[in-house]
Amino acid sequence: MTNAVEFDEDETVTESVNVTIEVGASPGTAAVCATEKEISCEMSRELLERLLAIAQRHRKEGNIQRAKELFWTLVEERSETPQADTARAELAALAEGLASAAASRPLLEHLFTMAQHYRKEGNYREATELFWKLVDEHSETPQADAAKTELLALAEGHERAGNQHMARSMYERLLAQED
Repeated sequence: MTNAVEFDEDETVTESVNVTIEVGASPGTAAVCATEKEISCEMSRELLERLLAIAQRHRKEGNIQRAKELFWTLVEERSETPQADTARAELAALAEGLASAAASRPLLEHLFTMAQHYRKEGNYREATELFWKLVDEHSETPQADAAKTELLALAEGHERAGNQHMARSMYERLLAQED
């Protein structure tokens, strides 16, 4: 008996199950039916867990739309399962996170603008601190990406000015952010 369920264009999960019949048992016995039913239930649970894991992976990778589609599939088609309960919680967290991100966007823009202002005025210490704050505390935002670019430029400036230790420290910290 083989079940195949396609989850994504490039992801197919195939489960193979061998059912053995005890010597002396006839193929239509209740024991065989119970075993097949147990196997079917276990496979369904495993496939739902796999679908949930794929949706969560999409969320972590930033593919929010695909994650939402998969979470909704679980909720709509398997509403009474524990996986659907988890999917509901994931959808609620996504909705809350998107609302929170939208609310904080103007504040992050303001912090980034302030850091740029400090840099233009030659207050590199304050600028660097604000850029690092954006990178460390808001790593998944466009402002954090822009702050990394600014920090790289500041590190290059330290290098040109002969401050090799500071430049190296900044380069290493930026590299650590990429991991």
